[in-house]
Amino acid sequence: MDGSGTSEEKKALGHKIHEACALHGFFYVTGHGVEDAIQSEAFEASQAFFDLPQDVKKAVPFESGGFTRGYIGMGEESGSHRLEVK
Repeated sequence: MDGSGTSEEKKALGHKIHEACALHGFFYVTGHGVEDAIQSEAFEASQAFFDLPQDVKKAVPFESGGFTRGYIGMGEESGSHRLEVK
């Protein structure tokens, strides 16, 4: 959707996104115009980072405020009793 949909179409899209997040934990956005090569590079860089040993990943400091960035290991995020895998 390019933003020009009706209110009902936007609401339906919101429900689909919510459902994907609730059932699967993620969703893909398509039709955005980002070249396949750039997407592949991003996925490869992500895979390379997460393949690193835990101690190397933990060396990337977690910073909040504005844009949150850094590495938080599985089960280390506060504010939830669930094991958050994100």
